[in-house]
Amino acid sequence: ITAYVGVALTVFCLKSRELLLWSLDRKCVSERQHTWVEIFILGLRLMGHVFVSTAAMICNAEAMRLYTNFPVLAVLSSLLFRLLASLRIVHSGKHLKGGLFRVCFAFFCVMLAVYDDYRLDLRGLGFSIASSCLVSLAGLIPRIGLRIDNGSVHTWDCPLYMYLLTEIPPIMVTFFATCKFEGFGSAFWTVWAWDGFGLLFSLAPGGLLLVIFKCSMNTAYPFSTTAPGVLEDESLQARNAITATLQASFWVASLGVFLGEKNLVDWIQVLTFVLLYVVVAGTKQIGFYPPRLMNQFAQILRKRQQKIAREPWQLPFFLWTTISIFIALFSSSILYWNVNFAYERDAKNWVSPTAPSLDSAYVHPQPYLFDIVIAHSEGDPLSSITSLVTTFATLETILPNYPRVKLYTKDQTLNITDFSSYTGGLDVTVIAASLNNSGGVTATFLHHILYSWDSMSTQTIFLSTASPKNFVRLKERFERYFVPALPIHSERVAEPVTSFLNLGEYSTCFCSSCSDHLGWSDTFHLIPSMFGAAHQKSKPCKFTLLTHGNNFIASADRIRGLRRDVWQMLYDALTNPSLRDAWAHDRAKLPDRKDGKWIFGQDDSVQNPYLGHTIERLWGIMMQSDEREIAWRCPNTVRGWRRGGEKSDCGDLH
Repeated sequence: ITAYVGVALTVFCLKSRELLLWSLDRKCVSERQHTWVEIFILGLRLMGHVFVSTAAMICNAEAMRLYTNFPVLAVLSSLLFRLLASLRIVHSGKHLKGGLFRVCFAFFCVMLAVYDDYRLDLRGLGFSIASSCLVSLAGLIPRIGLRIDNGSVHTWDCPLYMYLLTEIPPIMVTFFATCKFEGFGSAFWTVWAWDGFGLLFSLAPGGLLLVIFKCSMNTAYPFSTTAPGVLEDESLQARNAITATLQASFWVASLGVFLGEKNLVDWIQVLTFVLLYVVVAGTKQIGFYPPRLMNQFAQILRKRQQKIAREPWQLPFFLWTTISIFIALFSSSILYWNVNFAYERDAKNWVSPTAPSLDSAYVHPQPYLFDIVIAHSEGDPLSSITSLVTTFATLETILPNYPRVKLYTKDQTLNITDFSSYTGGLDVTVIAASLNNSGGVTATFLHHILYSWDSMSTQTIFLSTASPKNFVRLKERFERYFVPALPIHSERVAEPVTSFLNLGEYSTCFCSSCSDHLGWSDTFHLIPSMFGAAHQKSKPCKFTLLTHGNNFIASADRIRGLRRDVWQMLYDALTNPSLRDAWAHDRAKLPDRKDGKWIFGQDDSVQNPYLGHTIERLWGIMMQSDEREIAWRCPNTVRGWRRGGEKSDCGDLH
């Protein structure tokens, strides 16, 4: 914002003198003269326009970071503006007959694609809508008050070097601020360590998608108030603009899933997108696609091109035949690209064996088949304990398995002898223990695994009281994807049950240089070693799956599938009281702490070691639940479901 406002301010200062002299020139007495007050108002208006436009750009960038459905973002803003214009909420020049119907139908197609997106991020969608509104506001600001005729002597044009020289100082300030507060230096050395393929795979798609997205949006000029919008304008320029936008959206979708975006599409999303293309590009234009294609081949072969005439291509039979073939080919190509070139090609990056190594000889104790392990840390609200107990202990899917609650607290002031205030009056078995305040939540879970090694229930849910606001989504994920073990003497037919299910979000990364969007990175280099310990007969990993949130379900045979000494090694590192001797606190392995809202905002300590953040992301790897299918098929916790989804989309059944 500083850079853009600085450019506008410099240009205004350079041109204000020229504007004032021009307004006082006697030869221009017939023109409107501008006083110093009017020039000052012009400057304020220009600053407001630039400020709002830059804020819109930042919102758009944030939307692209959060929301992976780039084709929807590419057309959502223009459609939103056109819908408001058709409803006369905002002014956009003349309105042609049928414009409202076309805009509403196109808007309906986009909303249907958004609704069917199983990776929908509401914050990203909100940022996109906010960006659209801000761009509309930015276009409205220059039209408030006095105007300068474009045909007059005065213009706002400046040499290119003036813009560049003005923008360099704030850009340099931004660069140094980024290096100091946002870990730019660490990111630079991380990228420097990648090989050529890793660099191309990680950075090129984002830059390429940004360029295509930005160019297509600029081409479509959806916010023009001097001419009809692209959905209403019948001119060739408007048709080319909207066609370029939608074609760019298709390539964004194709390149996104091909180069790293793990997102499946279905027939509903594809058909809505193709119908959107047909409606806004126009059936008449699509009817001319066959002769244009033939002329394109003729140009390549250096033969004479045929003149494109209205007949026979605009006759009803030829027109609707062309549209039908276009819809079929366009839809099939998108699905084929997504399934074969993206999903199947990605299989070579995942080397996890199909059959996990489980401790099938373990016999669970009777009668308890399900444990609810709650990790309560110092400073967490006590009401979170009651919320978790009343939420999960009363679920019908686990009541036949005699659930019992095991509460571990690191708050020494908590009275663990009186549970009546924590169970919400439920008749449930509760076992409580007080632990030393060391190692964080992950150490609590490791303590339960080690000290319940021979008395572990068939299935165990591990819950943390750290994030009460996420309890509703935890329950929704549990109810949608959890399959309980059969109780003794059950008359039901045996079926695969849940052996691992993460109740939080997933993310993927390179095993050799693993990091995520929260600022975490594998500085301890545990990803390759833990992958090798869990998958002893597998090749070295390339891609893997990370878990987030410290809330998951695991079966006893899957937990015991990893050697006990591995669990013990991690537990000892987390609970070692020495900051000098423990490898968990080795300064050479700790990440550089940076100011700001990210994961390492606090100092490494015995109570909250940085190693705990790494183990939080290792649960799926250590439980041998890091398959490609989960990375592609599991919806986020906001959406919660996927059309045609199965119980195994977000976890493993065994």
